Amino acid sequence: MILPKKIKLSPFSHTFSNNNVVAVYDTMNHNVFYGDRELVSFLKRIKAQKKIDPKDLKHAKKLYEAGILVSEKFDPDEILNKVRKFVDKPHIDSLYVVTTDKCNYACKYCFIEGNMPSDHEFSMMTEDILKKGINLFVKCLSKDAEKTEVVFYGGEPLLNRKIIEIGNDLLDEKREIGRIKQLNKMIFTNGSLVTGEVADFFYKNNINVGFSLDGWKEINDKARVSISKKGTFDNTINGYKNLKLAGCNIGISCTVSFHNIDVLEKVMEYFATELEAKFVSLNPLFDTSHMKLSKKFLEHMADKIIKAYDISKKYGIYEDRVTKFIEPFVKGYIRVVDCAGCGRQIVLAPNGQIGPCHAFLGNKKFFCGSIYDKDFDPTKNATFQEWSTRSPFNMKECLNCSAISICGGGCPYNSLIRKKSIYEVDERICILAKKVLEKIIWEGFENVKRKNKSARTNKTSEDKLRHFRC
Repeated sequence: MILPKKIKLSPFSHTFSNNNVVAVYDTMNHNVFYGDRELVSFLKRIKAQKKIDPKDLKHAKKLYEAGILVSEKFDPDEILNKVRKFVDKPHIDSLYVVTTDKCNYACKYCFIEGNMPSDHEFSMMTEDILKKGINLFVKCLSKDAEKTEVVFYGGEPLLNRKIIEIGNDLLDEKREIGRIKQLNKMIFTNGSLVTGEVADFFYKNNINVGFSLDGWKEINDKARVSISKKGTFDNTINGYKNLKLAGCNIGISCTVSFHNIDVLEKVMEYFATELEAKFVSLNPLFDTSHMKLSKKFLEHMADKIIKAYDISKKYGIYEDRVTKFIEPFVKGYIRVVDCAGCGRQIVLAPNGQIGPCHAFLGNKKFFCGSIYDKDFDPTKNATFQEWSTRSPFNMKECLNCSAISICGGGCPYNSLIRKKSIYEVDERICILAKKVLEKIIWEGFENVKRKNKSARTNKTSEDKLRHFRC
């Protein structure tokens, strides 16, 4: 290999230190090189001289191949602009059908009802609105949408069970005539209305179930209460048992908040041993208009989620939140958004209004269209266009972040609540993603160290960089 006459450290490279070990990580290709303090000295020489000393040639070639060293003419904007093409306009492939905004629970942290005005009138979706909404969604589907996801949501969606049944049949018809290719159906429920009959319906129609539960009875009932302020665990767990008995594909959605954060590892143990869960998503608590979570709490929450993730690995549980950060690194791709609301999703409200994000059901902010608008096109709608470009690669504060390629930018809703703009950083996810990245890097070092034990033993004292790649 012939190196350029002048080289520099890639602007996408970041250095981490742990005791006497140094890791250099490139965010765009997920390459990691490990070494000792000599690696830092070597990189400093490159930065100062912008050319290669003959004694550094061997190491420079390896780092250049990995993209950590680049030509002095390297323009990072060329790379960034290529990535930005993936978030330049809406590519619709997901629909949220909000069967009702009414709920039979009154969870203390609910972000939907928490945003509702005092005079809000709850509504139930009608069959006519459902049909028009599905037809509009199919019309708006991106031509390259290979996989389509439809989620039944609420409130508690089973309060309007008829709409779920009708919607299921309509979607299957669209798939059978080729208007939808691969279809994934899902429902998010608190479980209280899941009878054996309902569970059998989900199973027979391949409807995946997102099931809300925050721990065992004592923990769950601290936050998840009924309208009458009574604990909900008993009704909820009965629904879970019905789903398990029917053979449904269930994922537990656990909100991480003040009521369970300090026992989160035990909660994951409970999910594994008592409920035999296979899929769990640990969802960090949102800010509210009257409560902003402190950075100290966010740091603590991130640490606890990572520890609970380690428990999930022990039991072979797929934990969704942390895995979303790890998969891009392992599989070598860039994660441009964290949320389907950023350009991929249409939310159909019970009254027929349309927006990009179900978190705003309470106040209808960003609900910018209607099923009665025959000319509605998300690719030409200003709100949907704005949301589609909401990516860390379009957010100035994120461009120099080591975790930019794995985090996706977090939640626009939380950014707006916390910092008044969807284009601000979601600190919950920012802090968690950075901690997960460091976890990946140092676990990678331990793996490499084990694999290269004999090779390291035979290295000469002159070969100080120990350029082991993860």
